[in-house]
Amino acid sequence: MNQQIKERWLAALTSGEYKQTRQTLREDNRSDAENGYCYCCLGVLCDLYRQDHDDEATAFATGVYPTAPVLIWADLSSKAARSYAQMNDEHRMDFSEIATEIATDVSHWGDYNQGPVGLS
Repeated sequence: MNQQIKERWLAALTSGEYKQTRQTLREDNRSDAENGYCYCCLGVLCDLYRQDHDDEATAFATGVYPTAPVLIWADLSSKAARSYAQMNDEHRMDFSEIATEIATDVSHWGDYNQGPVGLS
């Protein structure tokens, strides 16, 4: 994974600025002024992409999984993204726990442009 993006993602996940949701990249809770949007762990990564590219449509196009441009930008393999989605959605880990896994798991990093990623 791109080291700078990884560091920003870890900081965002542990910042307390993002509220967590499951089964979707981003959930619109803006009717509750205190909460605003809620994100899954991959939704936080997509939001960082949105900030860097001023491109909300690409960042959240699928609603449930990062688009290829987001994965390429982050140099995150599809395998790793699926793993983190499972941690968020199925294992119901909080952002702090997922950040620890991201920080210590090097088995899936840097694979996006080096082989099959299941997006074709």
